[in-house]
Amino acid sequence: MAEDAGWLDTNVFIHPLTQDNNSTECAVLLGRLATGNATGRIDPVVVHELTYTLTSRFGYTPTTAANYIKRILAWESIETVGDKETLISALSLWEQHGISFADALLAARAKTDGTWVCTENTKDIKKAGAEARKPG
Repeated sequence: MAEDAGWLDTNVFIHPLTQDNNSTECAVLLGRLATGNATGRIDPVVVHELTYTLTSRFGYTPTTAANYIKRILAWESIETVGDKETLISALSLWEQHGISFADALLAARAKTDGTWVCTENTKDIKKAGAEARKPG
């Protein structure tokens, strides 16, 4: 039976990219997750933090960051809050349209649900191909 790693924090995915005291331990866990010998859960807030950290602190392009995160989300051992495909779609919208990950996630959810996003920032939501409505 696979080990349950619980809720996975952003640092679990960042430390293997560094050479610090936690690199090896985190890399081993990622290896177990990749092979299905462990299971774990990822909240969208962790994906948001990864998009920010990988691009701002590690210099990843949005495409490189999105590919790294999508590869992890594709593991069968990873569960997400909400629909995994919507989260992957949000990563694509973030990567392709240069909008914030939060806006990309809202747009992806609106597109999936056939609803809209209520926002003053209609430009970015519409850029992502979702319907946006202003409050009021």
